[in-house]
Amino acid sequence: MILPYQPHSSQKKGLFCIGDGDQDIITEAVIDAISAWQVCPDIRAWATFSSSSLGKLRDLEFANPPILFFDWDTPGKNGKRAGQDATLKAQKLLQDARAVPWPESEEKQDINQLLRDGRPDEIGRLIAEADW
Repeated sequence: MILPYQPHSSQKKGLFCIGDGDQDIITEAVIDAISAWQVCPDIRAWATFSSSSLGKLRDLEFANPPILFFDWDTPGKNGKRAGQDATLKAQKLLQDARAVPWPESEEKQDINQLLRDGRPDEIGRLIAEADW
């Protein structure tokens, strides 16, 4: 069942949610949230759309420490990956959040790409190995 997030105030606009599980997964894109939920239907997956929406996460209540599952982007000109920056920003906002351990060898990856590549078990493994 797809449950689009219904904002209760203007502060929460810009977030998307699917599922109703006790474990929250926070992603960048709606397609990634849907892909994570498709593989792990017992979760609640959020999409922030961009790092500018991360502040809205502070207003949410999580049953357990949320897991950050942002894209593993190709490094930019500064040598950093946008997903890494988003993870660091989100960890400052959500002190108890855990992050998935993307393998250093992977170039550009995201949840949906793993699913399209026929690697759904990898999504579950990364979620299970999320750490502080």
